[in-house]
Amino acid sequence: MPGVQVSFTHQGDYIDAYDLKKDGYCLTAELKVNKFHHWSTTACGYNTYKYKSLKRINEGTKVYLRACYTKKHNNGSYTRVKCSGWQSART
Repeated sequence: MPGVQVSFTHQGDYIDAYDLKKDGYCLTAELKVNKFHHWSTTACGYNTYKYKSLKRINEGTKVYLRACYTKKHNNGSYTRVKCSGWQSART
């Protein structure tokens, strides 16, 4: 997805989102391990960086990461507009 950067770092277990585009959308980085463990962090605004530390994920665990363009609402919630496909990796 153009204008965005998301990543998962297994040393320290955190995800980050970096919004690099002036387009009126926010960027949400989403990470899931399985159906029950899901985390996200949202960077909202041009040149904004956010990260989230996660609870310890066991070594060798398969994780999935994706980027989503999101729209922020007045009540502070977000709606997904468009997401990349899930990319898999191992811790």
